[in-house]
Amino acid sequence: MKHIKKILGFVMVISLLLMFGETSYSAQNVQIKIPNTDNVCFTEADASRLVVELEKGRIIQQNLDLLEKSNVELAKQNQLLSDQIKLTNEELASANNLLKTNEDLNNQKVKNLNDQLKQAEKTRWASLFESGGVGVLVGVIVTLLLVH
Repeated sequence: MKHIKKILGFVMVISLLLMFGETSYSAQNVQIKIPNTDNVCFTEADASRLVVELEKGRIIQQNLDLLEKSNVELAKQNQLLSDQIKLTNEELASANNLLKTNEDLNNQKVKNLNDQLKQAEKTRWASLFESGGVGVLVGVIVTLLLVH
């Protein structure tokens, strides 16, 4: 980047000298006379190359500006995606907690239903024994009364 800026600066100075300085042309050299300085001499090929380099530098600077803007935009998008991932992870943790709570509640309901079933079975067997015992007792009493 520093190299490009140095070249751009040099090319701009040369361009300004070409536009505002006194010039005299020869077949091989372009001579620019700047007051209070020595003559600056370079070939037409060098001048062409300087102009091309100046244009390349301008295009590179434009591309660099676009890339910097793009980089800022991508950094914003990256932050938004990071925030979205954080929220999604929080939602996942909340859903996992809810699932665990629901599983615990379901297990408790199953345990309660099993306990109620055991209690109901005990009552049924007890009533069967009681009614069977009463029936046998009545039968024994009736038999004793009939036998006497």
